Amino acid sequence: MKKIILLSVIVFSIVSAQGEHPTGSKKAEHPTATITPQVVQGEKITLQNLAQAIESFVEADINLRGAFLVIDPSTNEVLKLNLEKVHKERLSHIGDDVYFACADFNADNGKVYDLDIFLRGKNTDELTVTEISVHKEDGIARYDWQEENGIWVKIYN
Repeated sequence: MKKIILLSVIVFSIVSAQGEHPTGSKKAEHPTATITPQVVQGEKITLQNLAQAIESFVEADINLRGAFLVIDPSTNEVLKLNLEKVHKERLSHIGDDVYFACADFNADNGKVYDLDIFLRGKNTDELTVTEISVHKEDGIARYDWQEENGIWVKIYN
């Protein structure tokens, strides 16, 4: 089983039910915790403006390059994607100014991709995307998440 350490963060406010997303269990589909508003300067980070930040990031990429482009590491194919939905129920504050989101995209190759998106920032003025991973292709997961000593790692299927 190949493990890659993603982020070394302290997970906040984890509940203890097992499900599709980590909720305190040792293995789950996504790392998660509850959103805790961060107030510094600018607007505090909420579920709504976290989703808006992702939508704005995708829109800016489309305006810059003509499409939202992501390289699929399994095929080395450049995916041209259209945002279908940001899963607001899966937006999470997972550590010091680190947030997680899951979003569905339709590709020009006819497939649907679920991307895991990580963002960092103290407030909405500083919020930036730091990592994008292809989690699912047409509903088939490529990896799950497992917590090991407070660190979430990807467990590849």
